[in-house]
Formats: sequence, C-alpha cells, structure tokens
Amino acid sequence: MNELENRRNAFEKQRDDLIKTVQLAGDSLQKIEALKKGVPLCFGISAVHGRILPATSGHPRLETILRNLDRFLAQARYDPSVSPQTLDRWQQIMLRQLEVQALKFEYASLYGQLTKEWLSVTQKRESSDKDSDVDMSGFEHVSTGKSLESRIDWE
Repeated sequence: MNELENRRNAFEKQRDDLIKTVQLAGDSLQKIEALKKGVPLCFGISAVHGRILPATSGHPRLETILRNLDRFLAQARYDPSVSPQTLDRWQQIMLRQLEVQALKFEYASLYGQLTKEWLSVTQKRESSDKDSDVDMSGFEHVSTGKSLESRIDWE
C-alpha cells in the first residue's frame, strides 16, 4: 500500500508540474513539445536523445503513441499544412493519457483501502469467534432416525 501511495504521489507531482509547464507554453506546438518531454517522465518510459526506447515500461500503447508523436512533430516543425486542429487533437491525446493513469492510481488506492478494511473486519470476526464460546447445554441431540421421521412428517 505504501509503495502504491508513493508511486501515486510521485506521478501526481510530475503530472501537476507538467500541466503547469504546458499552460505556460505559448503556441500548440510548444505545448505538444512540453508534453512529449514530460509524459515519458510521468510514466517512467526511457528515452535516449529524445527517442523513446521500446518495451521499457508497462505502457506499450503509450510508447507507440510517443514514437508516432516524435514523427508528427518532426513534420509539424517544417510543414505549414499541419492544421491547428491536428495539434489540438495530439495535445488532447497526451492529456487523456495522464488523466487515465491518474484514475488508475485512484482506483488502485480505493481497491487497496477496501481490501485492507475487509481483512481487518475478517480478522476481528475470527478473533471474536475464538473468544466467545457458545453454550451448547440447552440443545438436544437428535438421532438420525428421529430427524428423518420428523422431516417426512413435515413434508
């Protein structure tokens, strides 16, 4: 639980810093550049000289998106035909990846808390069962034959 909470806190701090950087960036291209540099840091994806290394994290789909984004940005720097809507769509894709990961951490934390609560209740119940002895002196032992007879009569 503590490890999960540490990872969640580190992710949220990096995400918040990245979002502030993106908000301070000027145009859409600069915002996408900031996201391209910051998203791999948030997810722990390795990059060498700005290039994403494949299979370095548990996020293969995001690695593919980032590699495609590298190619797109190389074209967008020199091609004036790249529309602002396309730039905005890439920005939304990257921000959505951050949002989904934040939700995953939130759900994992909730699941951990529920599991912890369930285990504590189960342990309390088991310890109270061991502590309390049920008085069996008031019960009458019925033989199997009598039990079957009364069942037949009842049916």
